[in-house]
Amino acid sequence: MLLQKTFQKFQVVSCQLHHERVALDAQNKPRFKQLDRTITFDRIPLCPKNLRSHRLGCAHSKVNIDFDRLLEQLLEVLPKQQKMIESFKQTFNQLIACIYELDHKKGQLEHDLALSELHSDGNQTNELQKDMNIVLIKHQESMDALELLRSDIERLIDDQLNIY
Repeated sequence: MLLQKTFQKFQVVSCQLHHERVALDAQNKPRFKQLDRTITFDRIPLCPKNLRSHRLGCAHSKVNIDFDRLLEQLLEVLPKQQKMIESFKQTFNQLIACIYELDHKKGQLEHDLALSELHSDGNQTNELQKDMNIVLIKHQESMDALELLRSDIERLIDDQLNIY
């Protein structure tokens, strides 16, 4: 029962990688610092740590490691479901790797978009925005797949633990 309750604490929240956004000033322009020729853009803060600790897919907490460890515990509790649980684990880790990659891509695109705006390059901005839309769509698809996986795991736990 404890395992069941622990799994239920995990949730999937599609944040669209909000924290990778570049912060804007009062004139709606990218906020940045410049040292010599290096420009560093200010970013939106991360979600509070207590929220990140249960949000699967978050690239800035240990929640995904915790969930993976819980799947290991599930293997011990439900050894007859080893094949299915290992499949869940593999899918989970693939999704997380994809989300981490998208997190990195969005951060780079936000940086490039902000530079483009500083240099008033409308053509480049349009191309970068198209790339950003693709990243956001892929992120949403990954988060949807993660929610489906989470609910499949929860259903397995509910079904199997109610048998015993």
